Amino acid sequence: MDCIVTFDTNFIIDNKSDINNILKDIKRNYNIAIAKLVIEEIKGQRVRLSIKNYETIMKKIEEAKKANKWLKIEDKTDIDAVLEKQEEMLETWLVKEFDNNVIDVEYDNFMSEVMNRCKYKKSPFNSDDNSSDKGFKDTLLFLILMDYMKVSKENKIYLITNDKIIIKFKNELEEEFLEKANKELNIISGDKENIYKILEIESQSEEETQEAEKSKEIDDIIVLEKPKERENIVQETLDLLNNIFSNLNYSSRGNFSLWTKVENEKIKEFLEDLYINIERYVFMDEICIHDIIDIDSTKDGKIKFENLKKLSELYLEMSDKNKDALVLALTNRLNKYYVELPF
Repeated sequence: MDCIVTFDTNFIIDNKSDINNILKDIKRNYNIAIAKLVIEEIKGQRVRLSIKNYETIMKKIEEAKKANKWLKIEDKTDIDAVLEKQEEMLETWLVKEFDNNVIDVEYDNFMSEVMNRCKYKKSPFNSDDNSSDKGFKDTLLFLILMDYMKVSKENKIYLITNDKIIIKFKNELEEEFLEKANKELNIISGDKENIYKILEIESQSEEETQEAEKSKEIDDIIVLEKPKERENIVQETLDLLNNIFSNLNYSSRGNFSLWTKVENEKIKEFLEDLYINIERYVFMDEICIHDIIDIDSTKDGKIKFENLKKLSELYLEMSDKNKDALVLALTNRLNKYYVELPF
């Protein structure tokens, strides 16, 4: 398409629990970009929250030590190093999710115009508010996007926002953008359903995405000596994986996720020994995944015994090529739960 989609800080923060899926859905139909300004704002918000949480914990520790003079708790946290690492990881995650398309500019180039608009309360500065800097970042983002579009190959940019000030001046800003950049700005807001309607896209759930990817993956890899068995084996494998992973995320402590990615060799070792080790779990309805596979996980995910048994049986009956396909499929499914950055 001859257009691009970008976001303001508020929308990303307000939709942080679903932003990964939203970006995936939009990227199937549009190019996306993120302003460096937005990245810095998000980093700032997360760092401030981390500092607040750290200070709260330290306060409770001090209170506990006062209540019990024999209690010895030593804080060895290098908070500055932690915050620096958090910022680095967050920026890496955002840049990756936006396909390395970051709108980066020299802010000094816009300061004169920003101050002039502030002086005369020109939108998106809010003339109804006595605060002189109300709308400062909104104005800066608007000017950055306008400057970017003047040299961009796209003729239209969607700005998805939850910012009340930008929404208030929507028509005025869109008109100015068209006049000065000779490109179209479309400011859209609202819930996910409304945004998808305007962009004319459909939502694809994580389960649907995983199933489509794994179906194609297994179909491409599995090669059988008897073609008539191909469809049954593929479907049996997919049904089994779906049964396993549909029941993985029901721990009361939260969703299952991985600290580190799982390697094919580790999954192959697990499957090769499963027919022996499964006897240990015969009296259990479900087994914690980190008890049967040597992985680093943040939350407990559980596999039902009946699915574990089917997995063992299926693997034993497969040819070497099909075993390799199952190893790859199971590895990739697990790595979907790898969290590069908890956002």
